[in-house]
Amino acid sequence: MNLIRLTAWQRSVKLFKHPMFEGTEILDADTLEALVGQRHEKGGEDTLILALRSTVRYLVGRYLWHWPASRPFLDEMVCEGMLAVTLMVRELEPEMLEDSNIQKLTSSRVCWRIENMLNKSQGVASASLWTQRERVEDGIDPIYLISEREPIHEDKATASDEHEKLEMLDTVHHIRDECSIACVILDPKNWGLTDDELSARIGVTRTTVMRRRSALLTEFLERIGENDD
Repeated sequence: MNLIRLTAWQRSVKLFKHPMFEGTEILDADTLEALVGQRHEKGGEDTLILALRSTVRYLVGRYLWHWPASRPFLDEMVCEGMLAVTLMVRELEPEMLEDSNIQKLTSSRVCWRIENMLNKSQGVASASLWTQRERVEDGIDPIYLISEREPIHEDKATASDEHEKLEMLDTVHHIRDECSIACVILDPKNWGLTDDELSARIGVTRTTVMRRRSALLTEFLERIGENDD
């Protein structure tokens, strides 16, 4: 399964609206530092939490841009982000910022919670391009899942070099799956099994087993020089 991990170079942001961020202002580093000082001296937790909403909004926007199919999880991402901020502010100590600043610390905590939620949803692996093409050729709508590999959406077309890389990765996965099926079919322990029994053991359809068996037989006959074609 491909896991969502927001990297430093993924800076583009998808603008969105959410009730949690109404009236949110972007504060500069000096203002945030002053609020952190107030938190340590006077316990102004709520003020700092509200001020850090802009950081959460920015991070959620980055997830929405780079993984557009995660939009059904917008509320969950916002909730996880704000929960991360709340917990972080409540346990904030001066030594936690010795080698960092409040925005970096917030980003780390927010990303961890959002990514943990999205990856645990088990919806981050999209159908392969092979499957998508087959469905389109059969007149069936493509499958859209939560995926960091969704190639194209209405806001942004994936760069051609990135698209080619995804094509290569999907081809590798396809070959790997085909080889793993062949290994099971060619295992002497499975020689007496029917197509139905093999498909149940491998976890694929009966048609896939039949197709792979036929291809293996053709290859075998070619190698021993007994292929009538």
